[in-house]
Amino acid sequence: MLGWHLCRQVAKSLNLIILLCLVSFIAILHTHKHLLGPPSTLARQPEVEITVGCSVNDAERLISLSRSTLEKTRRACGEYDELTLEVSSMLKVLRRLRKELKDSHSGVHRASFARRMEFEKLSYRCERILTVIDSIMTKYNERSAHRRSGKLMARITLGDGTTKDLTDIGQQVSTLATAMLINLNVCCSESRGNIEQRLEDVSDLRGIGLKVEWATANLAAKASDGTVWTSYEDDDEKVWRSLRRSLIDDGYGSSVIQKHQQLIREYVAELGNR
Repeated sequence: MLGWHLCRQVAKSLNLIILLCLVSFIAILHTHKHLLGPPSTLARQPEVEITVGCSVNDAERLISLSRSTLEKTRRACGEYDELTLEVSSMLKVLRRLRKELKDSHSGVHRASFARRMEFEKLSYRCERILTVIDSIMTKYNERSAHRRSGKLMARITLGDGTTKDLTDIGQQVSTLATAMLINLNVCCSESRGNIEQRLEDVSDLRGIGLKVEWATANLAAKASDGTVWTSYEDDDEKVWRSLRRSLIDDGYGSSVIQKHQQLIREYVAELGNR
């Protein structure tokens, strides 16, 4: 009987302890409820937008840099020097880019992720090459202000010790300007090109469109007349071999390129018609 009474007392004590713990826990939650926030806070959190591509501010910055570089290049090399003309051409393309970015109805705002990434990459490369030219021309013009040193040297040694040929630098500017222009023309076409769609439908050629555009821009910069489309119309095998070599370097199989040679050629021709 005594044992039973003792068990009842122990049970009551345990229940009392559990009740006190529960009351204490509720009191703690009530005191610090501001740390938890409202139940729907997470659901209402706005998504973080990741901007990919080139913005109006990016274009404005590039235009400002290009304008400054053009002024210094014109002073150092002359109004009609090849490098001056190339920088001038890039400035025109960058102004076109800004115009398209400001137009909410422009095709650049409906561009694919890959094309927006291409705009971002080209913008970065444009900024790099313009910064190099701007630095070279600034130093030359400062030196010339004190002592006329004659014509700007054909080869320039940069701060990191590397040597650059001004002709090569001019070709880089031309390649980037042409590639940017091609990208803009593809994005802003009224309708998607038939050949471009057919290229994307071939699994072995996935992503080749942008590679063809870059290779074409590179070949155009090296051509004496600044274009490769005339050569393609004349079925110039030398131009085709250069393009084929570039695509193989980008990882496309030789047999795949040979198999779809006509389709790739047609795409280059389509780029020239845009």
